[in-house]
Amino acid sequence: MQELRDLHYPLLFQWFQSHQSPPVAIISDFLLGWTHQLASEVGVARIVFSPTGAFGLSTFFTLWKDQPKIDDPNNSNSLLQFPNLPLCSSLRGYEIPEIYRTTRPGEPGWKFIRNVSLADMASWGIILNTSTHLDGIYIEHLKNQVGHNRVWAVGPLMLPKDDDTAGDLMTWLDAREDGSVVYVCFGSRGMLTKKQTNELAAGLEKSGVNFIWCVKLQNEKHVARDCGDIPEGFEGRVAGRGYIIKGWVPQVEIMRHRAVGVFLTHCGWNSTLEGIAGGVGMRAGEGTRNIPESTELAQLLIESLDETRAERVKAKELRDAVVGGVEKGGCSDKDLDAFVNCLIEIKP
Repeated sequence: MQELRDLHYPLLFQWFQSHQSPPVAIISDFLLGWTHQLASEVGVARIVFSPTGAFGLSTFFTLWKDQPKIDDPNNSNSLLQFPNLPLCSSLRGYEIPEIYRTTRPGEPGWKFIRNVSLADMASWGIILNTSTHLDGIYIEHLKNQVGHNRVWAVGPLMLPKDDDTAGDLMTWLDAREDGSVVYVCFGSRGMLTKKQTNELAAGLEKSGVNFIWCVKLQNEKHVARDCGDIPEGFEGRVAGRGYIIKGWVPQVEIMRHRAVGVFLTHCGWNSTLEGIAGGVGMRAGEGTRNIPESTELAQLLIESLDETRAERVKAKELRDAVVGGVEKGGCSDKDLDAFVNCLIEIKP
């Protein structure tokens, strides 16, 4: 991020200075806090784009502005107090950015990230990839944090669309009953540990459920970090009811399919939004610390496919609300219109 600033700041400044009719605003990612200074220098509004939800951004702001103390930085279960955060008065050490726990205040990395957060809070406006139906209380909290109402929730920005490129996978899903498949994917970046992988594989095998498991391809770095791989013989033992994908996966198409009823995920925000938009969801553990034992996981998988479960009912209610929010007249559609109208009112 620092190198991006060093490279692009002078180029962008020069471009603004030489442009006959420069833009009235800069929209930039929430980690590019330096663009706030640039916007101020060239005399335009800086608008933060947050690909995360309002809760995550609000926590980020609270963390770096208030700097809550950690009782024991070496203990990842140590509590941090967030007295002003609605419905969440404390967080564990492992639930916050590692740099906050492991870097001393005032060190370059710590100072840089704090400046990013403070610049975001001082910016003219904030766009969020979320919905009022999901984050309403934290959207209002964000407005109080930054001291104005120029906060717009316009998401989800990437709803599932029809796509026939998945081929054999869609054929496999077409042959399954409605809501009978568990989709397992832990994002494009993270890798499971050996223990997590083994417990997950054993749980899927014991459960007897139909499933799709997206497994990230390993390299030497992952092997060195004790990352797991599919157990030997697993694919043969689950043949017919298990579909293993190694590498990229058409996630939005999978979750839109009628046969998929449950999503086992690492809970990244994109995956969370896509899961909600698809009407599927499940919680079975937390990070690398609270890993369900395989027999417990197998039972959870079986129970999760029951359409009468409260989680399934709630997921479908959220799906209807969130998808409706981006349609004409919905809350996200109205926020997008309001944002555009604010931009129009800015005088060049």
